Amino acid sequence: MNNIEPCLMTIKSSDLSNNQCKKCGKYFLIGETISMYQYDYYHSDCFRCGNCQKLILSQGFFRQEDGCLYCLNCQIDNGPYCMICKEPFL
Repeated sequence: MNNIEPCLMTIKSSDLSNNQCKKCGKYFLIGETISMYQYDYYHSDCFRCGNCQKLILSQGFFRQEDGCLYCLNCQIDNGPYCMICKEPFL
């Protein structure tokens, strides 16, 4: 499991019009505000928890090995946990 990684930038897409959103696969419009995380680009509306579908722009989140993003609440509820004490790994 990865640590919480709130490193996120919102930028205007001028040079990114040939790039595609990691989630929906659609291209960005020139001047559109997009979100970037670890060299992957997302439409602002596509940057959502893979479980509850809430926007995760302003909260902590996890990225699983399969690339799916989870908000902190869903990671705690559905993520790996200690077999002895049953507490979630953060």
